[in-house]
Amino acid sequence: MCSLHVKFGMVQSATLFNVDTKFMDAELAKSIEELGGKNGVIQVLKGMPSISDYIPKQVIISPGRDYDAKIMEGVQRLPGNRFIVRTSEKSDYRGMVDVMPTQICLSHEIERTVAAVRARCGNVVISQYAEKEGLHYSPDNVSISIAPFINEMSFTLTEHPNQDNVILLDVYQTHNDPGVVGFTVTETFDIVNRQISTEGLDDNKIIRDIRAIQKMIRLLFAIRELGIFPEDRALQIEGGVGLSAGKIYLYQVRDFAERKTADFDLRDNWGHSSRVFGITSPEGLNLPVSKGSFRFQAMLDGDEKYKDSGYVLAPENITSSLLISEQPEYMISYIPGGYSLGSRSLAHQNTRFVKQTLEKGGFSILGPYLWSILGERVDISVNGRSFQFNSHGDDLSSLELPPL
Repeated sequence: MCSLHVKFGMVQSATLFNVDTKFMDAELAKSIEELGGKNGVIQVLKGMPSISDYIPKQVIISPGRDYDAKIMEGVQRLPGNRFIVRTSEKSDYRGMVDVMPTQICLSHEIERTVAAVRARCGNVVISQYAEKEGLHYSPDNVSISIAPFINEMSFTLTEHPNQDNVILLDVYQTHNDPGVVGFTVTETFDIVNRQISTEGLDDNKIIRDIRAIQKMIRLLFAIRELGIFPEDRALQIEGGVGLSAGKIYLYQVRDFAERKTADFDLRDNWGHSSRVFGITSPEGLNLPVSKGSFRFQAMLDGDEKYKDSGYVLAPENITSSLLISEQPEYMISYIPGGYSLGSRSLAHQNTRFVKQTLEKGGFSILGPYLWSILGERVDISVNGRSFQFNSHGDDLSSLELPPL
């Protein structure tokens, strides 16, 4: 394989996540501008008959509005006694993954929680994060939503940006049993040409009924059929499942990445996976690897050592909560470790870095096996469907990788 060394210095902030609303519905673009990515999209979709039933009852407080008597009256009509308070600004449509403050509270704590998250939105570190992503964030433009907290099951659905007719589904369930607080079980499904594999659906799984998956997929199709989102951008949606009622809820629709397909195949298909993202040249890239047990330390080491070349961020542990300071400047590629299906998922811990590599013209590969065979450098070619690579100093030509 040919080596291609790239110059990848400090990312200029104006080059990444600017929102181009040229191909977006005018009403949707206006709502995002006024209420933010999260809340602005929901505000429009709840007026669409095909989508409105998926949206939980909620109250949205527009930027600058006080928690007044009318807001209080609307909140009192919401069901339940536990609530989730979310913040939104226009920048969270394209970026800001797991950055905007969110807090769970009881009914008597709502007003105090609204004030608290609004204050946190003024923290300078959020503005600094946004600036590095090329976003124009202002705490004065933050809206707040209040909705019943559904603590049963959550999911993400992601349109693959490099493979036509491929949708990636990840389902999460957090267990708070005694002694196992906050343990999250993850399952992943790849939907190709609307075909869903039913293998493994049994009583020991989170999803036991194919009909629940079908409902999630139908929601994404219904959103696309509205024709208000740009066709040249892949979408990601987040939602939840009320197990008792079997109801699907929509929480957020965000931009995921530009749609691109490669015009070349790889001769040695080491791996074909729905969890390969990004396209290099056919000759590939020659990159150093910043590998470590913990994501934050691997990022610090990579940003310090590889400012001139860029690098592969390869953390073994991906389950820890994201820090706002986890924003690698010189990362080109992201290949996480771990030996569970969670390493394949597009949970926030992976989505943030996958999106950033794609915006920079790089690539990401999610799967539980690659991390262990990465050396100090890699020569790698990626076409959004498959990849081929050799680690420097190791003869991997005869290695057979397990399926991703």
